[in-house]
Amino acid sequence: MNGRVADILVYHATRSFGSRENLVRQGERVAHLYRSLEPEEAAALARLAVEGTEPTAMAESDMILRCLGCLRPGSLTGHHEALIHRGLFYPPVIYHRAGPDIARRLLDRLPGEPMNHVLCALAWVGGEDFEAALRSWREQPPAWAKELDLPPERYAHQAGWELDREGHRRDLTTPTCRPLVPPHEVPGEVTGVRFLEGHEGACGWCGRPLTTLLDIDLETYPMVHVTPFQGRLRIAACEVCSCYGTVFTKVDMKGSFAWHGSNERPDDLPEPDEEWETLPRHGLAPGPRPRDPVESADWLVPGVSFSQLGGHPTWIQDAEYPECPDCHQTMPFVGQISNEDCQEFGEGIYYLFACGRCGVTATGYQQS
Repeated sequence: MNGRVADILVYHATRSFGSRENLVRQGERVAHLYRSLEPEEAAALARLAVEGTEPTAMAESDMILRCLGCLRPGSLTGHHEALIHRGLFYPPVIYHRAGPDIARRLLDRLPGEPMNHVLCALAWVGGEDFEAALRSWREQPPAWAKELDLPPERYAHQAGWELDREGHRRDLTTPTCRPLVPPHEVPGEVTGVRFLEGHEGACGWCGRPLTTLLDIDLETYPMVHVTPFQGRLRIAACEVCSCYGTVFTKVDMKGSFAWHGSNERPDDLPEPDEEWETLPRHGLAPGPRPRDPVESADWLVPGVSFSQLGGHPTWIQDAEYPECPDCHQTMPFVGQISNEDCQEFGEGIYYLFACGRCGVTATGYQQS
């Protein structure tokens, strides 16, 4: 066993790092170790985690699998048969890049337990067989569907896609991803996109000033899954009320803004005069290098900055893609801002969505 693999196992076996600062530092270090693994090293680590043999008895196999699935996509290829044999279906991102034979094996397990986890794993595998099954289940729900948390076709949201009204796959995420970092880490001038700025509008629920979470030139940063034409996309929201319910706005491609009439005020909003620490202005910028779109797909993976433009959302709870209030289609994901990247001891993530067809944006929020 070489040094990198041994260091990774020691990290996962460590129960206390002494301080928050050291925990963060060691998390970043182990994430770098995962990214730098040679193919044979990743294969050896995967084998240890999947087989559950020594020395992984001192580490958490599922955490190793999470890290390999996100930080070394494809490194679990060839191990999915063993995962199925052991009944390991969670976290579902470990089935990313599995082949059609694995999809058929998973389908054969239905309606066996654990159905929710098997369906989430199938969502990450995707493929023609699963899409055909979803079309069939949508037309005639199986008897076991009543035991599920969601309609069967909604499980595709866990992996960032769905079937459109004609039954074709429609991606809700983009294959490009740019992490967001503190501006001082970016060499040179950042153009075409800004984050965390003031806004001229006020929240329609509490009256607090809004925050421009994202102001992007779609010609400089094209996101064709969001809008079929070029222009300026500005997404604003109330930092407070977005934590209690989805906030919709009406925009055009010139940066204008209006509070959407479909917004439904949550019952549990804090009082307007209650103090709330706002995010620091201009605290993020696109990093100098892109990253794999699934690197941040699991919020338990250590050493990852979850603020990003594009890529796959870091759902802390279940996937929650909002429905456009105008066309009633699922809104594609644009990016996310993690409080942890902006504030010491910050918690929770703001998720940004946009329907380019209707000029509607949405902001949601999740925390542990």
